[in-house]
Amino acid sequence: TPRDLDVVATLLRTLPPLADVRALALSGNGFADAGASALADAGAHGALAALERLFLDNVGLADGGLAELAAALAGGAMPRIHFVDLTRNGIGDGGVAALADAIRGGALPQLQTLYLYNNRVGSAGLAALVDALCASGCRLEKLYVDNNQVGEAGVAALVRAVEGGHLRSLRSLHLSGNPAPADLVQAAVQAVEGQAAGDAPRKRPAPQTRDIEAPPVD
Repeated sequence: TPRDLDVVATLLRTLPPLADVRALALSGNGFADAGASALADAGAHGALAALERLFLDNVGLADGGLAELAAALAGGAMPRIHFVDLTRNGIGDGGVAALADAIRGGALPQLQTLYLYNNRVGSAGLAALVDALCASGCRLEKLYVDNNQVGEAGVAALVRAVEGGHLRSLRSLHLSGNPAPADLVQAAVQAVEGQAAGDAPRKRPAPQTRDIEAPPVD
């Protein structure tokens, strides 16, 4: 519960042994934005400085909570994170835009994997994220945006960035289950696959399938 998270946040701020925590799995806890606020407060006070993997899937997180967490990250909290799971929440364009602003400002410099599938992210949110990734030193390798509300404009922004050589680190892209045209989604996936293979020609694999209820694997 949010009250429990307040207690956890206090412990994280005050117990020295917890400063060495590398992975924090809060999956399935319905603490919503209030819990995310407590977590952000802990991070802003220097807790979790060694954290590398953060699991906030299916916790009831919405734009407000993600914006608070993003603000803490923008202030230098949790700089070693390379894996973030935000799946199965209620995050929309506002939350992703806040995260993008933080990344653009230098937050999450080691981020490699970002799970955002099963949310409410639209074209504006994805475009903001793509712009931030292009402008920052972040070297994201895996991006999962399945089953959101991304339309043609969002996928087109991603394709332009990849084909323009601005997202050279990206190696894996999942965009299925969005309302964007299927041929454009395929073009985005193929562009990423092409650069992952060093731009060498290769046979197109079978269409993506994904068990969205399976636990994420980095």
